[in-house]
Amino acid sequence: MNLFGYTINKVSNLRQSSSIPQLIWSWFYGREWAKRYDDTSLLNAYRSWVYVCSTLNAACVASATLKLYVTKKSEGTKIYAPTKAVPLFRKEKLFKRFDMYPIVKSAVDIEEVTEHPLLILLKNVNPFANYRDLFETTDIHQELTGSAYWWLKRSGLGIPEEIWQLPPDKMTIVPDREKFIREYILTIGAEKRHYEVDEVIHFKFPNPNDPYYGASPLQAVADTYNINQNMNAYENALFSNNARPQGFFTTEQEIDDPAFERLKAEVLETYVGVVNSGKTGLLDRGVKFDPINWTPRELGFLQGRKWTKEEIYAAYGVPLGLFDKDANRANAEAAQYTYMKFGIEPRCQRMEEKLNEKLCPMYDEKLFVAFEDIVPEDKEYRLKEDVEYSKIGARLINEIRASRGEKPVEGGDIPYVSQGMVPLGTPPKIPTQSEIPVGLDIDRISEKIVERLLK
Repeated sequence: MNLFGYTINKVSNLRQSSSIPQLIWSWFYGREWAKRYDDTSLLNAYRSWVYVCSTLNAACVASATLKLYVTKKSEGTKIYAPTKAVPLFRKEKLFKRFDMYPIVKSAVDIEEVTEHPLLILLKNVNPFANYRDLFETTDIHQELTGSAYWWLKRSGLGIPEEIWQLPPDKMTIVPDREKFIREYILTIGAEKRHYEVDEVIHFKFPNPNDPYYGASPLQAVADTYNINQNMNAYENALFSNNARPQGFFTTEQEIDDPAFERLKAEVLETYVGVVNSGKTGLLDRGVKFDPINWTPRELGFLQGRKWTKEEIYAAYGVPLGLFDKDANRANAEAAQYTYMKFGIEPRCQRMEEKLNEKLCPMYDEKLFVAFEDIVPEDKEYRLKEDVEYSKIGARLINEIRASRGEKPVEGGDIPYVSQGMVPLGTPPKIPTQSEIPVGLDIDRISEKIVERLLK
């Protein structure tokens, strides 16, 4: 059956071959594969620096724009869905980036699909979630547990009509000797629900220690997280009751029980608790206070919070320079470039590849999705490149403006050359000697004209 010209009952073919290498012990096939970490504890660790880093990464991933493309094997191929042309610079990136895909490698052109059931599905995920909800939570699940699961609820036509996220701490995988994965199981209390392989899309971070479940950054710094939580508990106790005595009240006199209880109540009322910090107490009967000083080791322990923060940030790929109050503009832009290039972009690419593997073939094999470029560019270098290319007629003004998301201008589809910036093919006007001002720099004037057209 076709919808908008696309086959809608196709699903990604799962290889069924007995040649799959044995990756686990034979007796584990057909049974729920146990996890190395407690996912519930990992989800409960969504706090402190783990919360900051995982939320920031998820927000950046969800902010990236996902677009749908269709490949054309010939110029005359008819597309039965609304499309629009892809800018040349973007098309070149897509051909280069997805060269491993046979549908892209054999294509002569790529167009962006503007209306399609897949786009509607990602926009209206289910009655209670939208695009941002879906992608943000999906990444948070991976940041904490290493895995995220989508259940595709299909319509009577066989295409997904809703997407529901399944809790990763309640999901298990059943290995299979022939198909690698036999099924997914959702366990809620004593109830188990079984899902076929093509009903679930499993997103996961790489895990060299487990062929089935992903590994999260939190798992890599679990000890550091525990240290940080112990520090939090210690300091909370320190504010509540000082966590340890600041000293001792001593006297050389013998104190009877009533006097001891009275002095004890006065000490608790005067010294214990946050609201009593800094107060001075007055005791009688020759009682004196002997303070306990902090040792260098104890002071170093309290300063360890800085190192735990840096290690957690490093595990999540978040540069500290993003939050450095003393950073200048150059340092801040460098930190942003590093973060988006090596932290967020790989996450987006891993996610889009999984969608191209599992979701897009359910509609048509010629479809694929790709996130828009999210890595900030060097603005000065890009401007210089645009000017130089336009001076030799290698790039049109309107092409440059389109790459910046700006509207075309009149005359912007004609190649220009640097000699006075006239349309290519126009006979040059040779000025007389008296018409040439002293010190005229034609190349500099050309650059100014191009910059003006770009604005």
